Amino acid sequence: MNKARSKNRRFTSSVIDEQALAEVRGVLGDMPRRRDLLIEYLHGIQDHYKCISRRHIRALAAELKLSQTEVYEVATFYHHFDVIDENKEAPPPPITVRVCESLTCEMFKSRELIAELEAKFGDGVRVQAVPCVGRCHDAPESLRQKDRSPCSPLKSGAY
Repeated sequence: MNKARSKNRRFTSSVIDEQALAEVRGVLGDMPRRRDLLIEYLHGIQDHYKCISRRHIRALAAELKLSQTEVYEVATFYHHFDVIDENKEAPPPPITVRVCESLTCEMFKSRELIAELEAKFGDGVRVQAVPCVGRCHDAPESLRQKDRSPCSPLKSGAY
């Protein structure tokens, strides 16, 4: 494999961490090991650890006999999951504000809203640009999620 390609790899190791495998098995408990339940398993890991680490993705893939890429793609497709890098030990801040960056929200200044929120909250709140949240009629739309509770709509200046 050439060096340029190896630098872009999402996973630096295919070795399964035995502790991560035990943790995943603990979260899954007696649930059947089926591919169609992947999102439920990811929710379980997210709820238990407040994030999903790459080592848990590798362990879950091994437990389900799926490719790591498949599990990673599902986990990163949905903005409800917080996939953290290997070098981060802690989950993100307890409050996350997700701002839609779709075309409609972009036209209604979602980038300005992101900058405003980042300036207002600093490091205590994570502000994420996310794909469409399905509320174009309220553009630009932002959703607040604190301690993984259900999201609620916010507006600029209403924080």
